[in-house]
Amino acid sequence: MSKTVDEKHAKKAQKFIISAKKEFKKIIPRDKIDNFFNPTRRYKMDHDAFQVLLLNGAEQNKQYEDGLYHLLVRSDLEFVPPLSSRGATTQKDFREGKETVANGPRKYLENVLSQNNIVVLDGAAVVGFMSFRTDYRDSPFDEEVSEGEINHYISTLAVLPEYRKRHIASGLYDQIEELSRSEKDAVCVSTRTWSTNFGHIRLLEKRGFRMFKRIENDRCTTDGVYVDTVYFIKRMKDG
Repeated sequence: MSKTVDEKHAKKAQKFIISAKKEFKKIIPRDKIDNFFNPTRRYKMDHDAFQVLLLNGAEQNKQYEDGLYHLLVRSDLEFVPPLSSRGATTQKDFREGKETVANGPRKYLENVLSQNNIVVLDGAAVVGFMSFRTDYRDSPFDEEVSEGEINHYISTLAVLPEYRKRHIASGLYDQIEELSRSEKDAVCVSTRTWSTNFGHIRLLEKRGFRMFKRIENDRCTTDGVYVDTVYFIKRMKDG
């Protein structure tokens, strides 16, 4: 029986995490290595101690499904287009797969749960998360990522409104970049967003991400205004 795409991604992700653990032995004492990958690790963001978890695949994500869905619902209408109108996290044609907003971002959640997630907890509450696909090469990344490079594509970044401006988004980028730098192979970290998402774009540019593609009038806001889709990438071995 042939493996599904998600199974292949999960296998690659597991190899990536195992390799990262081995590399971390060079800079982190052995007794602290597993804390980076386990729910016991705590990461300070803006003077507040939050718990940070790396969730590898559907089984681990399932434990935090309710919290992730709550965050997606709270953030739904801030995305362009809304998450509840999307059929997948990697959807390219935003004119297809429309749902009514009243149905909520259930289909989108299903995609998030099948990926790897870095989750930030305040107590038991999910207050921020970043989902990513391991070695994602679909267009337009196939034109930008070289053979032999691994591309970790960030498909979703969301933080509860009341927790913003506390460096949680930046902290999540710290996590995936730190993890990616530990990989022996050349690794890219990439993402996409819409052209009027100025806060996210400023963060990306500040961290050294480069915009490599713009698709004009690719998305439509709830007010009927068309905006561009912009793609960013950062090669971790370069900085």
